[in-house]
Amino acid sequence: MIKKRRQMAPTLDGIRDDHLERYRFAARLIKERGIKKAVDVGCGCGYGSYILATEGGCSVIGYDIDPEAVEYGKQQYPHENVHRFTSDLPDILITPGTALVMFEIIEHSRLAPSFLARAMAQGPPLLVCSVPNENAVPFKWPKVHPEHYRHYTPRELEEELKTIAGEWKIIFKGSQPGKHNQDARIVENDLAGRTLVFVAEPK
Repeated sequence: MIKKRRQMAPTLDGIRDDHLERYRFAARLIKERGIKKAVDVGCGCGYGSYILATEGGCSVIGYDIDPEAVEYGKQQYPHENVHRFTSDLPDILITPGTALVMFEIIEHSRLAPSFLARAMAQGPPLLVCSVPNENAVPFKWPKVHPEHYRHYTPRELEEELKTIAGEWKIIFKGSQPGKHNQDARIVENDLAGRTLVFVAEPK
């Protein structure tokens, strides 16, 4: 059974606005830079990989630990330039020139920092990631978000990225105020929203 907290719907109309906007934001960055390959780590039920391919104009490999979610994505969001696989972080390979998209995954796994260090050493041209903002959504395990192991303040996320990849620079720091409609937008230099969105690239 697919985990209950997954964003799951047979069409994009059923997916929450803030989740859609994150992927559309990443797709714009990928398209603007002419990047032709992307990896969607923690692709879930597949809508995000579909958006990256259709709006970003790139081929996408999506990875998720849940085989049923991967199969759902294949059935509901098929695309000739999207390929999805069941895999955990230690087994995911990143090839040079591939943009790295990690939305709502870093807070789920203690393996994420070591994966990021290995992945960013492979030469991706871009990292786009998001995490829950500890200042707006305090971590209260296990009562709230029992599937998370931590949340991040803006400073903690910035410091972690700098520690993992000192040869990279953070080129965008922003957040999303809420979940729906206008509140789902990603606001640059506003770090008070529920979800932090950071972008980094090699120096």
